[in-house]
Amino acid sequence: MPKALEAFQAALPAKMEAARAAGVEHELELLAYCDVGRLNELVEVWRFAKASDSVRAREASRGVAVWRDCIATLTELTETFDSSFLYES
Repeated sequence: MPKALEAFQAALPAKMEAARAAGVEHELELLAYCDVGRLNELVEVWRFAKASDSVRAREASRGVAVWRDCIATLTELTETFDSSFLYES
């Protein structure tokens, strides 16, 4: 987990800036990991105004070299990735 968190921390500012430059307003609400239950699970919770902004933010971040390096590191360390959309009512 330390290697994953280090990579994420180094790349996060550039990822967020790329999304903002693309006109996407968003916030990282939670970055956490588990050391009980499902071990070594990293959880990100992002707040977007609409689901399509999530897609736009991902597309913008793909052009950022440090974020691509982060994803490469995380891919080596990860067995599965899951994405979900939660809607506030």
